Amino acid sequence: MQVRRIAQLVGAALLVAGAIAACRFERARFDPDRWREGALDESESNPREWMAEGVRIRLLAERPTRSEVHALLGEPDFDFGGESPDGSDEWSVGLEQMSIRLDPWALVVTYGPDGRVAEARIGE
Repeated sequence: MQVRRIAQLVGAALLVAGAIAACRFERARFDPDRWREGALDESESNPREWMAEGVRIRLLAERPTRSEVHALLGEPDFDFGGESPDGSDEWSVGLEQMSIRLDPWALVVTYGPDGRVAEARIGE
């Protein structure tokens, strides 16, 4: 009897977790037009906010070239290619509530010697 009840609770928990994951995935689906709408938008409602993690994972998995990244995401909000030895680009993804202040966050993409994505992170 207890085994059956535990199995029911585990099943319910998995169902809820799946529903939450599905909602999160739906909000995170990459939409190039909405991504471009978020250029230099440092508000708390930047449309890039919910897409950034999925984009980061995609860039690391596919390791596209810089021109392919620019074709996918549009021109970066901040291009450090000429100033940074690693050729980093940044796309603003909104603001993060930090204690009593709001800090701008960005998707930072760094390219390796082969010209392909070497690192993609979200941070200040």
